[in-house]
Amino acid sequence: MKCPSCEHEFRLSWLMYWKSPFGRHSCPKCQSKLRMRHTFRYYLSLVVLAILFAFIPSVVASELGVNGIAVLLIYIGGIAVVFYFDKLIDDTWRGTVERK
Repeated sequence: MKCPSCEHEFRLSWLMYWKSPFGRHSCPKCQSKLRMRHTFRYYLSLVVLAILFAFIPSVVASELGVNGIAVLLIYIGGIAVVFYFDKLIDDTWRGTVERK
């Protein structure tokens, strides 16, 4: 990410990601508040990722006769993959950061 105030470039750590669930990060150098612009493309990518990695595998497992707890674990694992890709999107779509 690149801070628009001080031009400091930094990587979004997992701690920073979990501290700001709605994409409002702070620059580690100047502490200015940054906000991710969530566009239609962002929300569409999250929905597609959730369908591909969480919904479809859990439905397929359920149809194959896997018990409920295993289906739930497959769904939770898929959501974990979606969180990974969401952090990756937050860190790489640098042009979408603006000063709050």
